[in-house]
Amino acid sequence: VGTKKMLWLSVCRTVLRESFVKQSLPKTPEASGNFRTLQSRVCRCRSSSSVLSFSPASTHHAHSPFLSRPGTVPLASGSCRRLGTTKSGDVQDTYTPAFSTSTPLTVTVTKFGQDGSYVTKVVRRSDLLLEYGIHARDLRFSTLSSMYVRGNSIIVRLQHIKAIVTHKSLVLLDSDHTAIATFLPELKEKLDCPKELLPFEFIALEALLMKISSVLEERLGRLQPSLVEVLNTLLDPRLFSVDRGQLHILLHHSKSLSEFHSLVKDVELTLTEMLDSDVDLADMYLTHYKITGEDRDIDDIEEISNLLEAYQMQVEDMISKIQELRELIDRSESVILINLDSQRNVMLRLSLQLEMGVFSATVCGMVGVAFGMNLDSSLEQLPFAFWMVTGAMITGAGLLWRRLLLFLGRNLDRSPMGKLKRPAGTIKK
Repeated sequence: VGTKKMLWLSVCRTVLRESFVKQSLPKTPEASGNFRTLQSRVCRCRSSSSVLSFSPASTHHAHSPFLSRPGTVPLASGSCRRLGTTKSGDVQDTYTPAFSTSTPLTVTVTKFGQDGSYVTKVVRRSDLLLEYGIHARDLRFSTLSSMYVRGNSIIVRLQHIKAIVTHKSLVLLDSDHTAIATFLPELKEKLDCPKELLPFEFIALEALLMKISSVLEERLGRLQPSLVEVLNTLLDPRLFSVDRGQLHILLHHSKSLSEFHSLVKDVELTLTEMLDSDVDLADMYLTHYKITGEDRDIDDIEEISNLLEAYQMQVEDMISKIQELRELIDRSESVILINLDSQRNVMLRLSLQLEMGVFSATVCGMVGVAFGMNLDSSLEQLPFAFWMVTGAMITGAGLLWRRLLLFLGRNLDRSPMGKLKRPAGTIKK
């Protein structure tokens, strides 16, 4: 009963859709002829996919969002064909693919054999997925570092390295990248080695991990000396002020260090997740499964565990070095701020001393104001009266200024904040 209802609804929807499209077309013989031609094609396609077979796939097309549009015909591949008219009155047949055209259909790959020989070629992405039995979602690589087992393949993403590892081959994706192209001869030498100690998939995986660890160590080796040099320049005690240019360089290095830390942390997290799952480690024994047809026992996975733990320790060592650099930047920032506070305190103290001097001169200058009021006194008759009054004013201002400075010094020495900030100018790295 349910199948008959769905078939009847499909037929009704088709009749309504065709009537709507027919009414929307202009009444010209040419347009009518074109419409009848397309209508016959649509009927043949519909009768072969929906009416005769009525499979679950056709049911899916019947309920797809394309059928909600008038004049839209589903195809067996999942695409759709839409009927419409142009401004001139001609019938327009538009084809819409099932997948987005923004995704590249081809990819450049380099395939390595067990003897280290390799060949680079451009293949269709669909053929690559079909050859290794993986899905398209497995090659999306939503994170910069990932490692997982899909079927009989190990899919690896380590920064710019994207690879598919099997029991007998290693495939590098996007091998037209400059960094990958320079890595090919080195990888050939590492793969061309005896396979008695480790299976091929572990040798290939170790080569990839060795490469990414060397790249990360090289970047850290370039970043660390330049960062330490900038910090030493900023903490130079002979410099009275901080160079703004060096501060901008320090800011740039700090951002680079943060980005580098996130990259290394992703690699470390990927290795940790693999080591935490014994089932995934056992699934990585592709050669053992190929020979015996059985999965590896989770109690016998020491080879891959030791391999991943060795590189995990290297990555953790780099993370510890990065943490030390970040702590050095924080300590240097604290010292720079203390020095700046000390310089600000010196300037404030000098300004206060000058203000005290002006205050002392103003108070003692009141004597000159008193003598300038044009009032008669007996002092103007004395020949040395001017010099006596002037000397008294200068001496009084000096004594008052000295007294204020002593008062200021005693109060700063007794203040806890003064005791903490005064040695700031003598801080050395």
